[in-house]
Amino acid sequence: MKKIKLNTLTLDLWDSMSMPAVADNWFNYYLINQSGTGSTIEDVRRHYSGAILRLRSDDLAGAVIELENADYTLQNMAMNFNPLHCAWACLIATIDSEPLKSYDHDYLMEIVERCSADGLTAAILNESLEDVKKNSNQSSSTSFLSTESEWIDNPSPEWNEDVNTLLRRVNVSLTPKTKKRRPKKGRRS
Repeated sequence: MKKIKLNTLTLDLWDSMSMPAVADNWFNYYLINQSGTGSTIEDVRRHYSGAILRLRSDDLAGAVIELENADYTLQNMAMNFNPLHCAWACLIATIDSEPLKSYDHDYLMEIVERCSADGLTAAILNESLEDVKKNSNQSSSTSFLSTESEWIDNPSPEWNEDVNTLLRRVNVSLTPKTKKRRPKKGRRS
């Protein structure tokens, strides 16, 4: 257990080895959500860039998935939902000796807001996650997925291509080709 003292709140955080199975399942669920969709404008850009690259390689189905993930990310942003913050909240064993009541994202976001109002910073949150990440090498249950994709490590020169160009390409790619009508056999005009 790690103890964090905010202004008035005291948090006891699980480490990867002592985390209860239910907390570990929810923790991984939120990490996967963050990895797959995300909650920042950088995540939206990552999905659009991935869609552009998939379109260039004629992977229309993959491009559609990337665009859907971009939409989910925009929804997360609109709802002020950050899966990484929820993952961090799953690490909390107790707040002022009171255990968490639920791992529901609404409840966890309330916890994050309460802690933020009492002095929780992004640095404290990220440090706590890094501590668990370091210790997770010893644990077989806690997963840390990379939010990076191959194409982020090797961005194309067109990385900054704008969304309107992408949408025009999708529309062109999705437009069905019409067949030319052939005259019926035996009839001549």
